[in-house]
Amino acid sequence: MITLDEAKAYLRVDLADENDERMLELAIGAANRWMISAIGIGYDEDDPKTRQLELMVMGDLYDNRTTSEISQNNVRRLFYDIALQLRLELREDIC
Repeated sequence: MITLDEAKAYLRVDLADENDERMLELAIGAANRWMISAIGIGYDEDDPKTRQLELMVMGDLYDNRTTSEISQNNVRRLFYDIALQLRLELREDIC
């Protein structure tokens, strides 16, 4: 799971107040749950592609916490495409 420091570095957040950190922690938790739902329990958290996807999902959740834009559909489609790849890879590893 992403750490608070990793999230701040990814989002380039230098100074975060208590509210910002709470919102980051919510986005981190939600991204982790999204990964489990999209890929499955047991996904490789250390795989670079998996790590990047989790950071992207967390960043999207944090950046768009108050708005819903149509342009984000393409980004979310990318999330699902990468998650499908990882889910298929996980199945191959199990079999």
